[in-house]
Amino acid sequence: MALQKYEFAYGRGTQSFEYDDADVLKVVRTEPQPVLEDVKGHLLDMLETPIGLPPLSEIVKPGDTVAFICNDPTRVANSFVFMPILVNELNRLGVPDANMRIVFALGTHRAMTHEEMVE
Repeated sequence: MALQKYEFAYGRGTQSFEYDDADVLKVVRTEPQPVLEDVKGHLLDMLETPIGLPPLSEIVKPGDTVAFICNDPTRVANSFVFMPILVNELNRLGVPDANMRIVFALGTHRAMTHEEMVE
């Protein structure tokens, strides 16, 4: 029995474990992706030309209420980068901040702290 150490990203850090090499069929990893330099431009383009849907500007009307489904702290999605862009675009389309809701997708994870929700 030869134990192999495996490590994976988890929250803001990593987790590791050892497992018997003989029981591992294959290790699957995603290809590294280049860093997106123009997040705002790319996101606004995606909102204007989504796959299989009309542009956001044709879906959202002034005064609408919208909900964001957001990850919990165990899923690093850099929401702090793209959420302000989405909020500003919705404001531009006539959706006031008071009409925006956030639903945190916790699943079976622990409740988030106030600080984590603000972040």
